[in-house]
Amino acid sequence: MDSRLGDSIVGSAPVRRRMFFLVIHGVVADEPSTILKITQDSTAHDVIGQALAKANKPPESATEYVLIEEVQRGWDKRRLNDRHCTQRILDVGERPLEAQSLWKGDGRFVLKRVADDPSSRAWMSSIRSAQKDRGLRQRAADGTDVQSTDQLNRE
Repeated sequence: MDSRLGDSIVGSAPVRRRMFFLVIHGVVADEPSTILKITQDSTAHDVIGQALAKANKPPESATEYVLIEEVQRGWDKRRLNDRHCTQRILDVGERPLEAQSLWKGDGRFVLKRVADDPSSRAWMSSIRSAQKDRGLRQRAADGTDVQSTDQLNRE
């Protein structure tokens, strides 16, 4: 079986990946958003790398950035900047298009540089804490096993 980047051979017919446009905010300071071309297999790590390339930043700095999803609790676009927005940091191996398909409201992706200052660390901790709390509530609502908060904090 022959395989190439972007194409794979199944039987005798090549399979091509569909390209999608993904809007990312916070890539270039003087532009409100940047559009990237990705496939359904692209991960947050891939998206961060592409975004840094568009911003003319070295790819080695990818570990200094995170991709954040900001999602509204509804489809009213006027409320995107208010407090009814939830933020979540995508895992580097997570696929943004899959994350976007689960949105239950208007949303956007934001590229954020993670600094080593106390306020940045506090901001990251608060988002991660909120993510864990939402996960606990969701598992409880689904009726699946819920770990104690102490167990989650040790992970």
